[in-house]
Amino acid sequence: MVTDVAQDADVSDNILPECWDQNQWLEFKKKYPWLFVDNGLLGCKVCREVKHLGVSVSQCVSISKEWTTGTITPYGKTKKDMLTSLRKKIHIHKISEAHVKAGDIQAVSRKEILQSNIAEQQKHKFASTTKVFRTAYFCAKKNRPFTDFRDLISLQVANGADLGCILHSEYTAAQIIDCIASEMRKKLCKAIVEQAPKISVYIDESTTVSTHSVLIVYIRASVNGKDPVTFFLDLLDLPKADAQSIEATLLACLSKFGFSNDFLAENWIGVQV
Repeated sequence: MVTDVAQDADVSDNILPECWDQNQWLEFKKKYPWLFVDNGLLGCKVCREVKHLGVSVSQCVSISKEWTTGTITPYGKTKKDMLTSLRKKIHIHKISEAHVKAGDIQAVSRKEILQSNIAEQQKHKFASTTKVFRTAYFCAKKNRPFTDFRDLISLQVANGADLGCILHSEYTAAQIIDCIASEMRKKLCKAIVEQAPKISVYIDESTTVSTHSVLIVYIRASVNGKDPVTFFLDLLDLPKADAQSIEATLLACLSKFGFSNDFLAENWIGVQV
């Protein structure tokens, strides 16, 4: 709380209205935080900031120039009359349509500024994260070891690129590549379903080091009218290494990636084991 008028930024030239003392000013300021004093005259900070209300306000409603410029004066011959006049003017201005609209515009403006600042910060973070993802994708595409990822990040930072300060480890690179591969696979499967080319499925049953049976699934199809390509679809656990389990697991896998029974009946032309 302000204890000295000289320390109050809302009081210009340290001069209060002649009918107010410091305690009265603090009381009014607490109740009406939008008040300011300029050389002993009152004004409204909200209206001063907004200045005009724009098209959202009713016709013929405009901000008072006196409140905007800080030229509100008390009237009356006695101190009591002056106090009463200021209270009345402040109350009338507080409930006036112009002041209420100005407050709404100020609130919206500050909210938009805050949202804009947040969006700008997010944009910067997205830009640096995008560079990190591209670096991880480069490692995968060129079959480079994940240990190269950290060195590539350091090289780009040394060259002046902003790559943030996180997501720089080889463990993160593995997760990023998995994420990219998953999204690319979904996008490719969606394109195949939409374009409905003929497809064939390649499967291979294998056993892990722990003697657990798995099924490797590949899809071969023509996308965007180009030559057919074969791409890895999924690696699946097999409950049993028999025909029934392989069939059920394969169909469940194809369904998971959007290949419905109707699509398969129309476009699935073969299986290669």
